[in-house]
Formats: sequence, C-alpha cells, structure tokens
Amino acid sequence: MKKLLLILFLAIGLETIAQTVGYSYRPLAAEGCNMKYSVAKQDTSFYIIVTVRSERLKFLKESTFLLKTFDGEILRLKGDLIDSGSESAGVLVGNMMLPVTEVNSTAQFRISPNQLAVL
Repeated sequence: MKKLLLILFLAIGLETIAQTVGYSYRPLAAEGCNMKYSVAKQDTSFYIIVTVRSERLKFLKESTFLLKTFDGEILRLKGDLIDSGSESAGVLVGNMMLPVTEVNSTAQFRISPNQLAVL
C-alpha cells in the first residue's frame, strides 16, 4: 500500500511544474498598506499574484492591474480574486481598547511572455 501511494504521489508531482518569484513593496506604509508581488509560472502560463494587506483596501472579484514599464507604456491586465479575508484584534491604550482590523486580499493576473519581457 505504501509503495502504491509513493508511486501515485511521484506521478502527481511530475505532472505539476510551477515556479514562483516574489518580493514585498511598501508604497503606502504610512497608510498601513503592505503589498506583495509574485510572478508564478504554471506549465506554460505566467501570472502576477498580488497580495494587499491593509485596513480598508481589497480586490474586487474581477480586478484590473495597471503596470507602467520603463518605456512609459502601460500594460492593462485583467485578473480574478483568489482570496479575501480579514483579521480583527484590539490594542489596549491606557484604559481604552482600540479595535484594529486588517484586510487581506489576493488576486492573480495572467500575463503573456511578451508582456513579461517588456517589464
């Protein structure tokens, strides 16, 4: 039984080829916004995956991502919402409890190899 499961997992593992590279960027750190960008390749398709952690910003179900290249060209990518959620906590300041809510939202945007090369 164990050998059968091992062979099954190896076969599934060989079928899926995915790579990802990412970095975090804090453009609105003073506003409490943190953005993380990742580029993922799954089989022959490329995706830009964007995660936003903020107090109020989130992606819509069908989002648009605008990228400006170094040549000044603007790429318009259409994407889909992957995940959205929120976390709530409280901070005790003196005798007062202040609520703190953080919204997490992740969307993926398909990008062609030609568009990726322009970036």
